Amino acid sequence: MKPKKAGREPSSPTKKRRVGADGYEVITLLLWMFLFIGGLAVFLLASNNASLLDTTMTLEKNTPLLLTVFTLWLALSYVLIRFDATAQARALERYEEEVTLYERNHASWTDRIEAAITSKVKGKTKGWLSFGSGSRRTDSAATAEQVAGETRSTDDEAAADDEASAAEDESEET
Repeated sequence: MKPKKAGREPSSPTKKRRVGADGYEVITLLLWMFLFIGGLAVFLLASNNASLLDTTMTLEKNTPLLLTVFTLWLALSYVLIRFDATAQARALERYEEEVTLYERNHASWTDRIEAAITSKVKGKTKGWLSFGSGSRRTDSAATAEQVAGETRSTDDEAAADDEASAAEDESEET
């Protein structure tokens, strides 16, 4: 059976501060901004004794309205802070899941590479193996670690052997 191709190395996950905003967060934020701008408008109009639609706005008349708007605004501020904390916790959970998946995929990818190297080594035990710039002759099965762990000097020795055998072939021809 032919081993699966190794493919690309899986990319590592990145940690984010928070996940994207959900619908309820957007609606709450819009309501929070509406209350802030509306409360500010009522306060500014009432503090300047402005007349609007034949009624004069004073702080004394609009104090209950301003207190209600301010209380709702504070409550929505707290809710938004809790939504943000929940989104941060979900981002941490998602990151931990992605790290677990990455570790599994990376281990599988490493196993596929080792299997591919091992199958190449076993398939060509008495042939020429090409790892890097030089080639060398193997006469017995070697493990992937032995093949991959050999130093550059082995490649240089193999190249020198190739040059010597090429020189012998030339001398035999003449």
